[in-house]
Amino acid sequence: MSKKYKLIFTSPFKEKTLKIELSQTELYVSIASLFLFLSIFLTLIIFSKPIVQEYFKVQNINKQLSEQKAIIDNLSGTIDEMVLMKNYIESIIGTEKEVNIDENIIRSILVSNVPSNYPMNGVLSQRFDPSKKHLGIDIVNDISTPIFSVADGVVIFSDFTKEIGHAIIIDHKNGYFSHYYHNEELFVEKNDKVSGGDLIAKLGGSGMASGPHLHLEIWKDGNALNPVLLFPDFEEKDNINYERNNDE
Repeated sequence: MSKKYKLIFTSPFKEKTLKIELSQTELYVSIASLFLFLSIFLTLIIFSKPIVQEYFKVQNINKQLSEQKAIIDNLSGTIDEMVLMKNYIESIIGTEKEVNIDENIIRSILVSNVPSNYPMNGVLSQRFDPSKKHLGIDIVNDISTPIFSVADGVVIFSDFTKEIGHAIIIDHKNGYFSHYYHNEELFVEKNDKVSGGDLIAKLGGSGMASGPHLHLEIWKDGNALNPVLLFPDFEEKDNINYERNNDE
């Protein structure tokens, strides 16, 4: 008659006891199976270590490749911008296609052609205030005061809308855009090429404006800039109550 062995499992969390009765043969088989399982488990851990290390190595390489791709994409965008600038310069100065323009010259123009010509004479009546969705400054003066382009560029908008009146937007071909709203009269049309200091409009109060003024916005790479950073000499209007009416 074979011996019987009882295995008793108790839980510290539940008042229950599990009893398993095994024969001597079953006990030996169970112990051998457990030992075999542990041996296989440890073997897998030992042999999988290089695989795991290789996996993390591949992940690190993929991360580096992604970072390099982002750098290359940015570089491609910069090169595309320089090619567009080169074509723009050639169209202005009439350079023949077979003549190469030094890339350093193009880069210099990209940096130097920033808004620097004052758009008009006047005083500042409304500051740049993004919290109130006022993404530019308001400059007041007498009606028909001349308005000038702040830098070289191409007119991409010259038209009338109910909100901003007679308006002009100029692309300066280096990420900068200048906006001129509420004019009385426009002297340039869409696709016209202008130079910094060129006469482009007369001051007015067209659109949703309560009085004659220029609403000037300067944008760089899709972000509105405070024009006062570029034109710090504008004095603020004192002792005059000038109210804006939905001007943006």
